[in-house]
Amino acid sequence: MGVIDKSILTRLPQLPDKWCWTTWESILAYDDRAFKRGPFGSALKKSIFVSSGYKVYEQYCPINDDCSYVRYCITPQKFEELKEFAVKAGDFLISCSGVSLGRITQVPQDFEEGVINQALLRVRLHNDVIDDQFFTWLFRSPIFQKQIFNNATGSAIPNVKGVKELKAMFVPIPPLEEQPVIVEKLLCQSNGGDIIAEELQESQKSLSYLDQSILAKAFRGQLVPQDPNDEPASVLLERIRVEREKVGKKKGKGRGKRVKGLGE
Repeated sequence: MGVIDKSILTRLPQLPDKWCWTTWESILAYDDRAFKRGPFGSALKKSIFVSSGYKVYEQYCPINDDCSYVRYCITPQKFEELKEFAVKAGDFLISCSGVSLGRITQVPQDFEEGVINQALLRVRLHNDVIDDQFFTWLFRSPIFQKQIFNNATGSAIPNVKGVKELKAMFVPIPPLEEQPVIVEKLLCQSNGGDIIAEELQESQKSLSYLDQSILAKAFRGQLVPQDPNDEPASVLLERIRVEREKVGKKKGKGRGKRVKGLGE
């Protein structure tokens, strides 16, 4: 899990000392539902929607970086049936279909209880490995967006492939201590919030050219001074991998029936 074949590593860009390449799967939370596509469309037909109740999160949320939007609701009974697809504070919601493929937003602390629909992917990260803000910048960067579209099917209406392919995507990881420093530099040098807001309204691009150049400097180790006291990302990831295996063995016993999402 998260181990990349050496023959593949030689084809990936070289990273600064103490950074490492890993897979998306290796930075997920210890949770069977940490990487979950929405339910099949038949589970959320318009005929079951009610005027008030539990919210249905749609693509509007990541497209506009806004989780407050609500158009459809479901009953408490339906919510219990689809609880595998429920959201909680800190979850990332990612659009998985159409021209808006690859947009992302994070569920706030004051969220409304509800479930994701079939066009969304819900992601929960292991914050001992990756900082939420750093992940958001990384996800919107060309290096990540290119992989998402390369893992898409269809041309007129692109859709992401299965969960397995997405989990295998390559992620460059700096030491945890370095990640918030990189984010701070990005925000200071590019007025990140304003740029992202403008792009969401106008061009819908993931990052401005300036953001790309700043991230490129980070990937070359030129943005933040390298601290010899930082724990190498590879050491941290190996420790997390061992812990994850232990947790997985405990959870494997007595596991109940699960509702599968798209691509599983």
